[in-house]
Amino acid sequence: FGAGTERIEDEAKKQFPKARVIRMDADTTKKKDSHRKILDAFASGSHDILVGTQMIGKGLDLPSVTVVGVIVAESSLHLPDFRAAERTFAGLVQVAGRAGRGAQGGEAIIQTYLPDHFAVRAAAKHDIDEFYRQELRIRKAGNLPPYSRIIQWTYESEREAELHGPIGELARHIQKLPGSMTGPAPGYFAILSQTDPDSVAEVAKRIEQNVQKARDGKITPEELELARSMVLALHAQDNTTIS
Repeated sequence: FGAGTERIEDEAKKQFPKARVIRMDADTTKKKDSHRKILDAFASGSHDILVGTQMIGKGLDLPSVTVVGVIVAESSLHLPDFRAAERTFAGLVQVAGRAGRGAQGGEAIIQTYLPDHFAVRAAAKHDIDEFYRQELRIRKAGNLPPYSRIIQWTYESEREAELHGPIGELARHIQKLPGSMTGPAPGYFAILSQTDPDSVAEVAKRIEQNVQKARDGKITPEELELARSMVLALHAQDNTTIS
């Protein structure tokens, strides 16, 4: 945890003191045309290492890039979405494709805590067929798309109590229709709210407590998974990538 873009940038500078490092994330791209300026600076050769979030792994054609690294490659696998493995695989294959687009060739380095997960393993080998076979087997066993259709309703409000009536009414109508229903249930990001800073502070406090337990070797697997989920909620799938 804590492997944000700023920390990775600092580590890159320590490991490669002669390299010129530039960062591209939400903080460095707030101004107009900042995306283009950062990419132009990197493409021109004025910088050697580009550190950023998922935004730098999509659609870039930079022949001079010979090495791409992905930090905590499996982070999106922990999101409660049946497409998590598919999105992880697609993202890794896509970012790996940023390296070796020129005559020099290239390589992709994937750092992960789940090296044996089929999505990570298939992406490392660029084996689309292997991923397709295993993912379809899981989808079929769970009666998930493409073997079924899923409809999701999401309600939002600044006050949770205001949602109970409409959601309950919708659920009663759905129960009369063919098929099955799951929920109603709180949204995955329901613990976070822009209008409720206390909830954000509580999440940060619990993360800090679990990080300290991990340092002391006293954290349980359940607490570790809870902390991981909280970090993902705070950063909303903010994978960190180095080019």
